[in-house]
Amino acid sequence: MARDGFIGVKNLHLAPLTNVDTATFGTPVDIGSKAGLVSIQASRSVNSDPSYANDETWINANTDTGGTGTIAIRDITDETVRETIAEFTGYLVTSEGDVLALADVQPKPCAIMCEQTGYIHGRRKVFYHCELGKPDFDAQTKEDKTSVGQISIPFTYYPLKLAEGVRATTRDSFYGNSTYDDFFTAVVKTVTPKSGN
Repeated sequence: MARDGFIGVKNLHLAPLTNVDTATFGTPVDIGSKAGLVSIQASRSVNSDPSYANDETWINANTDTGGTGTIAIRDITDETVRETIAEFTGYLVTSEGDVLALADVQPKPCAIMCEQTGYIHGRRKVFYHCELGKPDFDAQTKEDKTSVGQISIPFTYYPLKLAEGVRATTRDSFYGNSTYDDFFTAVVKTVTPKSGN
């Protein structure tokens, strides 16, 4: 049997989280194919809150609180990419097409979706409740070699209530799962456990 392994990343989509309380999402927007997705990095934060009794740890409550990450893309000149990122980060696209960084506007929540590609099969992932930050500016002079720049967009992700008693930060869908083929058409929110679990 051929062995698989993850080797890259593609299919960056952003979906507006239109209602946090009801976990309602808009249609995912493909920006990766136009923006040139370079990488997505995310670190997870899990809080451990032990309670003690009888001279020992009585209960150790572990909570996945989300985390932080960065999306790196090559190109923001495409109008759809520019307007989508502006909407979620607190920018204003002016009538001339310029991008104005507003000082007093909060980012709009969204879901970040991508595919970690494989030698044979990939893994598709969604970060449910994200807030994108404004990218920093970094430009350098040309030297004796060409180095193509990138734009790094920071994000923070949080738990989202998908159903009564079910809060989640991310979801992974693997090749062959019923959610895999249509993963990027809508944000998947099902929570029914596999029988036997």
